[in-house]
Amino acid sequence: MDKMNDQEALYSAAVGMAVQAKLQELADIPVGLASGRRLEIGGVNAQKCQQYMQAAFADIARRLGVDLFRQTPAVLLEQLAVMSVIKDHDTAER
Repeated sequence: MDKMNDQEALYSAAVGMAVQAKLQELADIPVGLASGRRLEIGGVNAQKCQQYMQAAFADIARRLGVDLFRQTPAVLLEQLAVMSVIKDHDTAER
């Protein structure tokens, strides 16, 4: 049982590091049509938006796996997360 908990803790740490790296990558990309960051979450403050993105990215990373998550462009992940809010869907819905 402890081995499983250790593995889960390691995986959660890997997910957390991958999520932080993607959020940092996004911070360096300007919002707008040229960068592909067309959609934004409106009506919430920046802190709430950041918290949502962190939670959504963690959910996506767990479902995709950390390796595929790391390979996916940050802008595409962000736009998926924003669309999940706009459509009121889970990040895994089709």
